Amino acid sequence: MKSPRLFFLLCLPAALCAATSPPVKTSAPDRYAILRQRIDALFKIRTDPPPFPVDSPNPFHLSTDVAPGTADTPKPLAHARVDLGRPLTDAELLPRLAAGLRLGGVIELGDTKPRVLINQRTYREGDIISIVYDKQSLKLLVKALDTERLTLALNDAELAIRLKKSR
Repeated sequence: MKSPRLFFLLCLPAALCAATSPPVKTSAPDRYAILRQRIDALFKIRTDPPPFPVDSPNPFHLSTDVAPGTADTPKPLAHARVDLGRPLTDAELLPRLAAGLRLGGVIELGDTKPRVLINQRTYREGDIISIVYDKQSLKLLVKALDTERLTLALNDAELAIRLKKSR
């Protein structure tokens, strides 16, 4: 019986102090004001970006120190398409077509012949790869295939492509 009375006597002053003291108000705007200021400082550029400069330089322009028309004017790149005024021969066309192929690798499954992954499709030796080039449909032949080399043929022209070895 002594312990409930003792507990009541100890808790009574604390309860009276809590009941008589005014509650401390923490207003929401004051409580989060500093946090909102930091958020605004960090995201101001995203929510209200500054206008772009009117005369901004082109980031993709390759600058040259040589004035146009001088003897040191850069020449076109070797792989750039040049209009020859005549149709391309098969030997000239085959490397261009091969450059557009996405080679994935060589697949070897047990005792079967290897397959090559080109443009997300598998091909074996002797298969035909259909390609559209300059609005005309062309067919490349997978003439030879092993783990180190792929040979493509277009009519009489042939092109051997060395494959990277896996590590």
